[in-house]
Amino acid sequence: MSRKDRFRCVLLLSGGIDSAVALSWALSEGYEVHPLFIMYGQKGAIWERQAAQRVVVTMQDLPKLRKPGYLCPLEEVVIQTDNLFGSSALLYGTKKKIKVVKDSYDSSGGQGAFVPFRNGIFLSLAAAYADTVGADTITTGLFHTGDKGDFPDSSKAFLWYAGHFINSGFGRPAGMEILSLNDMPGKEKV
Repeated sequence: MSRKDRFRCVLLLSGGIDSAVALSWALSEGYEVHPLFIMYGQKGAIWERQAAQRVVVTMQDLPKLRKPGYLCPLEEVVIQTDNLFGSSALLYGTKKKIKVVKDSYDSSGGQGAFVPFRNGIFLSLAAAYADTVGADTITTGLFHTGDKGDFPDSSKAFLWYAGHFINSGFGRPAGMEILSLNDMPGKEKV
């Protein structure tokens, strides 16, 4: 399959395990992947950026991990926040600490880590970038365990509404698809 015949997606890549799995899945499905990293004033920005770069380099360089898709260079966006996101414990300039609940991989595991509408802003930026590169899919490592919890902008309902919001913003009833980890068929093989 030539590059011009591939489906294209923008992948929101944080450098964490979930977005790395999403990247591997997209490549295994044959997508031309345009990874996007967003710096939004998070305390771990430097580490996350380095991790995202390592994920991309690893996927590009290791022959045994070669997938049928094509991986484009990492694109980065920097948002000058100046308290744009409120007082989440994840952001510089806050003294809040994240309360971690052991053995929890749901939204209650990181109390104080919620950044209001962060994923909505990320999806909007990814949609604009997708339009630029001709992609019709936004892929994200968001993992939702339901529609309850501390992270409402990761819920299945939120992602559904975000898809409609994005498509309305482009003046079309459908066309841009948002895939989260929960929506990826065959992700167990990855």
